[in-house]
Amino acid sequence: AAYDELRATRAAKADAMRAAGVEPFAYAFSATHSAAEAQAQWAALENGKEAEGERLNVHAAVLGLEAQEGGEAACLASFRRALPTCDQKRLTFALLNVLEGVPAPDRGARAEAVQGALRRLRKQFPGSCKVAVREAEHHLLRGGAGGGGDPKAALGAVQAGLKRLDRRKHPKLLRQVAVEAFRVEGVAGPELGRHLLEAALAGWPRRSDLWLLYAAQEEACARKGGGGPMEKARRVFERAVGAAGASAKRARPALRAW
Repeated sequence: AAYDELRATRAAKADAMRAAGVEPFAYAFSATHSAAEAQAQWAALENGKEAEGERLNVHAAVLGLEAQEGGEAACLASFRRALPTCDQKRLTFALLNVLEGVPAPDRGARAEAVQGALRRLRKQFPGSCKVAVREAEHHLLRGGAGGGGDPKAALGAVQAGLKRLDRRKHPKLLRQVAVEAFRVEGVAGPELGRHLLEAALAGWPRRSDLWLLYAAQEEACARKGGGGPMEKARRVFERAVGAAGASAKRARPALRAW
């Protein structure tokens, strides 16, 4: 009887909270594993050891909850507490993903927090191609007014990245951002992709992988536009064969793809 009375009292309190606009049980999580399944999955893990990446996953989940419920200040405070315990680059990437993905009532504060995360990445990892690519992708997909893309800002981020990175990393940066640009709807994205691949080919004209990537992106762009003419892709193939010169070995990949 005492238990039933206690249960009824708590249920009444929960109903009163809901009536006041407060959800007492805001989160509900479904079980993904039984205890036996979890023990079997981590049976090979020594006592006192942690699975690689699991600590980061937990902190990323906490950052998401803090950004959703507590706002930017709570999210950044949680990020600072987690920094000594995780890989700083991966944790900052996780913070950036959260700030971009979780809706925010104050867009100004959220944009400032995103720029702070990008500045931190640039300052701590100036020679990282992944950081330069991530910053360009942010501007390309979300960096414009109203949350849309800004190809000009993405180009500026690429140019800044080229200044920071070793020359051997330049093709990787140009290639990865170009592929993302070709996926953007409209005209500005593909035009940026062409500009970046042309820049890569100007420096490395005999790299067949760049030529094949360029042709594949032009072909996909034409198909996305309703199966339009493939003239741009054909011209890229022709240029690729011409860049191979008299070498049949260099021309073979482009001819096979053509």
